[in-house]
Amino acid sequence: MDVLTQILEIDPKFSDAAIFLGNLAFDAKWWDRAELAYIQAAKNKNAEALFGFRNLAFEAFQRGDHRGSKRYLTIAQQYYPQDETLQAELLNLEE
Repeated sequence: MDVLTQILEIDPKFSDAAIFLGNLAFDAKWWDRAELAYIQAAKNKNAEALFGFRNLAFEAFQRGDHRGSKRYLTIAQQYYPQDETLQAELLNLEE
């Protein structure tokens, strides 16, 4: 992971490295680090970040952290406001 972090320090727009870093952090259950990596990818308009946020939201929901689940989806919505399924997922959480 350190190599990917260094790559992103050199070239923050290399969003594929951010996605890979997010996925590795997600697998290691380092939720905060995964979130930051997906945010960096989303800032660079990498559509795969949306899947990362959804995975984080799902895991949070499974752990009983419904507030965290909603927060991840809300962050994703900031970067992908046109995604109607995100809106539906957020509404589903409010029920």
